[in-house]
Amino acid sequence: MTTFEQALEAIAINRSIAHSRNKQFRDAELAMKEALINEAISYPGTTPKDHFIYTKIWEKGDYSVKFGKYGKEFYREGDKRNVNDMAPTIFRNDEICDYDASFRAIFRLSENLKNDGDTQSLLILGCLFVRNAFLVDHHKTENGYRYVIPKAALEYLQENIGEHAGIPIEAFLIYVDAIAWQEDVKYTTLGKAITSDVGRKNNMLTYARFIACLLGRSSYAEMLNKFSMGVSNLPKNEIAQTFPELNTSY
Repeated sequence: MTTFEQALEAIAINRSIAHSRNKQFRDAELAMKEALINEAISYPGTTPKDHFIYTKIWEKGDYSVKFGKYGKEFYREGDKRNVNDMAPTIFRNDEICDYDASFRAIFRLSENLKNDGDTQSLLILGCLFVRNAFLVDHHKTENGYRYVIPKAALEYLQENIGEHAGIPIEAFLIYVDAIAWQEDVKYTTLGKAITSDVGRKNNMLTYARFIACLLGRSSYAEMLNKFSMGVSNLPKNEIAQTFPELNTSY
């Protein structure tokens, strides 16, 4: 059985994420981000609407995560049309799982853990979201860069959470990563610079901020105030003090 201490050791970054002052890590992050975007753009798609060509990005046991092209934003008109839009989708035995991918659904897992008193799993989850924001756990494979959850952290969550909304926790986290991947593709397609924090980083740090609020480490008032104006991500200069378990700095 994996201990909480082992899980914490696995999620410690043990280096700076101060990319503005550390070109090595910033360049590596941007190179991975660009490679992921270019890979996704190259996936095949088909029309008309609601007809998809699916490309598998992850599989384990009965479950897989795939991108279907084209997503609904492909069919928009005007300057909001995303010609590279994809639909991240979870499959079980080649059947689509009916799962809500909204912020609400992701927040619900965190809220459930808080209500169940499992603040340790909640903390691990928050740290994983921060790591994902900076592509810390993305590794080069024969299929391109892929999200690989730190082993002890994943084992701890599998033992203590198991599933969320009927989806194994690993498949759920890969799916959340796929949503973030799609967000980077979207905003790059719509003209945002590769160096922009919109997309993955905003999404992941918003999840992390909500968890920080649940843990009493961040302010609900500040989070909701930012949400009233859009996405409410955890400020990068607050990461180290909010999640000291990451052993990082900005």
